[in-house]
Amino acid sequence: MRLRLIVGVAVMFAMGFAGQVDLAAGEKVKVHADFSKGLDGWQPTDTTIWESKKLDDGTSVAYVKGQSKDYQPKFRSPHSILLKKDLVLGSFTLTAKVKTTQTSRAHRDLCVFFGWQDPEHFYYVHNAEQTDPAANQVFIVNEAPRILITESGDNGTKWGQDEWHDIKLVRDVESGLIEMYFDDMEKPKKVAHDKKFTWGAVGIGTFDDHGYFKDVVIEGEVVEKEVKLPVAAK
Repeated sequence: MRLRLIVGVAVMFAMGFAGQVDLAAGEKVKVHADFSKGLDGWQPTDTTIWESKKLDDGTSVAYVKGQSKDYQPKFRSPHSILLKKDLVLGSFTLTAKVKTTQTSRAHRDLCVFFGWQDPEHFYYVHNAEQTDPAANQVFIVNEAPRILITESGDNGTKWGQDEWHDIKLVRDVESGLIEMYFDDMEKPKKVAHDKKFTWGAVGIGTFDDHGYFKDVVIEGEVVEKEVKLPVAAK
């Protein structure tokens, strides 16, 4: 792990980052995870369905292999989650390259999680092939089964077959803004506003599908709060 301060920004090049770095509230931080040295520094809901995998082109990915059979959230919400440890953020931006390896179906998905305070309080964006009240939406989990809070969305995520895509999630806690971008980094595919959770952990995952995440970059403002990460099933 290397830590550098560049114009007041703490930069963690998290290729092998596993330890905790003390950061002051309000400090700007940037984390880059390429997963070349495994999933150290990340907390899965189930260790049996997450692994670091080296692809034929030499790059590494976080590979999720379907639904956790042992992690069962109290309220209806995704099962297969990988959260960044030791990092609690307010406003932030997350970018990544993603690819579903799931066969085509209406609800095949990959997700981004944020504002995670514990397994009963968080947001997530569900990027699914088909849009309906249970899919391809922005959701909140607040001591109840997930509720969609999407204000404007799209007609479905165009995953294609064996295709990589760029995603970007923008979260501004002051305004409550949530934006999800997919390939087009100028116009968001999904927009919502909510101020219920203004801080929390950040992560990636899926409801119950298979896929790859690589070159995950998280840049945001540190908040000194404690979060409760899910206990990993083994």
